[in-house]
Amino acid sequence: MKFLYTIAFLLVTFQGCAQKNAFERFHITPAQELTEENIQSLKIINEKMDVVGVATAVYLNKVEPKVYKKYEYFYIYLYNKNKNEQATFSLNGVPAFIAENLSANNEFTHLTSFKSKWNNYYFVKFQKQDGILHLKVTLGKNSSTFLFKKDQ
Repeated sequence: MKFLYTIAFLLVTFQGCAQKNAFERFHITPAQELTEENIQSLKIINEKMDVVGVATAVYLNKVEPKVYKKYEYFYIYLYNKNKNEQATFSLNGVPAFIAENLSANNEFTHLTSFKSKWNNYYFVKFQKQDGILHLKVTLGKNSSTFLFKKDQ
C-alpha cells in the first residue's frame, strides 16, 4: 500500500510540471524568436589582443522575410571604445551601399530589447549575395567577421 501511495504522489507531483517549460516566462514575440536565431555578437580586437569594440548583428532577411527581400539587410549595434574611429561594413568583400546611423530607440529596438546611449546603431544594406554571408565590421585597422548562412 505504501508503494501505491508513493507512486501516486510522484505521478501527481511530476504531472504538474509536465505542462510548463522554461520559455513560457519570457513572453517573446515570433519576430523576437526569429531574431534570437539570427543574431550574433563578436568582440573586435586589435593586434595586442585588446578589445576595442563589440558588435552585434541581426540578419533582417530571416527575421522579416516579407519586408526585407530585395537586398541583404542587417541591423547592427556597436560599442566602439574609440569614438573617433568610423565604423565601416562590407559583405563578402563588397562595401555597404547604405549604412544609416540610427538612434538608440529605433524601429528595430523591439527585436533585441536592447538600447543604450553608449552604442551606435546602424541599418545596413548590401547588394543581394549568394551562399554564406561574411559580414565584416571594421573600426580603424581592426575588424571582425560574422558568418550568416542563407536559406537555399
